[in-house]
Amino acid sequence: MILGKLFYRVGMCDRPQNNPVECKHYAVAEHLMSEPTNQDLKELILSLEKQILGLDKKIDTNFLELKAEIQRVEDSLGSEIKLAEEKLGGEIKRIGARLDGIDKRLGNEEFVSRSAFVAIVVAMLGGLTKYLFFTPNL
Repeated sequence: MILGKLFYRVGMCDRPQNNPVECKHYAVAEHLMSEPTNQDLKELILSLEKQILGLDKKIDTNFLELKAEIQRVEDSLGSEIKLAEEKLGGEIKRIGARLDGIDKRLGNEEFVSRSAFVAIVVAMLGGLTKYLFFTPNL
């Protein structure tokens, strides 16, 4: 009975409690009801190895599918990132051109402001000179 439950747990039998005839290993184990023999253990080990190989194949298949999915997502994100970089590059160039235009305008305004300031200072100095050194004839 213990060996039959073990076969059931590793997946060699379908519900040995309900129909033990379906599982020959279970029937053999129930027939013997003694210590498992070397042949039983070999069969059990072989069946376990087959199941482990099957699981390895499933894992490998799932791993390959997962790798392919990751690669697909990576490719799509890579293309989106490149598109965003191109957009940002264009925006940066456009903003750079605007800054150059503003810089030129500010340069002109600085020159005009400096010239006006110099003109005001020269006019004030001229007025001060006239007031101090040239007196009106009375």
